[in-house]
Amino acid sequence: MPHAKLIMEDGEPVLIELDRISEKEAISIPQIPFDEVMKLIKRTANDVHKGYVAIPKAIKPKNFEVSFGISISAEAGAIFSKVGVEGSFTVTMSWEEG
Repeated sequence: MPHAKLIMEDGEPVLIELDRISEKEAISIPQIPFDEVMKLIKRTANDVHKGYVAIPKAIKPKNFEVSFGISISAEAGAIFSKVGVEGSFTVTMSWEEG
């Protein structure tokens, strides 16, 4: 199965399996910095939190949780994917009113 390199903050590479592409296509995939994945997670957390705090107190749940998947794409880098898809990160964020 083809792989891409995800470069961690300490500079060490981690191999990520890529689905639905050939080995030939995988050769053209650049190394992807892990901070690209973290930027997507941070932007998502910020937007979800803004939505959560905007919920009127009368209907705001005490606990709020969001899960989403992130995959590595040859064309786009870090992208959203279905939760639980093979080769993806599953991110779960929780907020508790208090």
